[in-house]
Amino acid sequence: MKEVANSLSPTLTGTDIAVAVTECVKSTAPFYQVWVDFGKPDCWCFQRNCRGDADGLKQFSYWVFTNDLTILKSAFSKQDVDLTGNKICADFDRTKQFSYRVFTNDLTILKQYFSKQEVDAPVCDMTNYNFWTN
Repeated sequence: MKEVANSLSPTLTGTDIAVAVTECVKSTAPFYQVWVDFGKPDCWCFQRNCRGDADGLKQFSYWVFTNDLTILKSAFSKQDVDLTGNKICADFDRTKQFSYRVFTNDLTILKQYFSKQEVDAPVCDMTNYNFWTN
């Protein structure tokens, strides 16, 4: 005759358990599911993506410059299914405006930080992130 345990209650004393965090976006972030649905784009975890940096690269001495504008232009007023490649990287505010992920709110963000020195384009708030990618 076999005995089957219905529950397990281990007791650990003096043991540290390390849990590896593998996702840059926290599962508690309000946009987490959208990030997952778009294939977990690394660009959403660039330090200045919320400031308009779509490619994660400095161009001359600017984090937000013409390369980022080019990406935004390619994604502007497109439906979700048309946001292929790196186009989703231009969704700087993580929200839809009308039925578009990349629209005037995102353009406003890019314009605010376009060709600003690093000190004037600060790193985004870490509230919804575990770590930055680049």
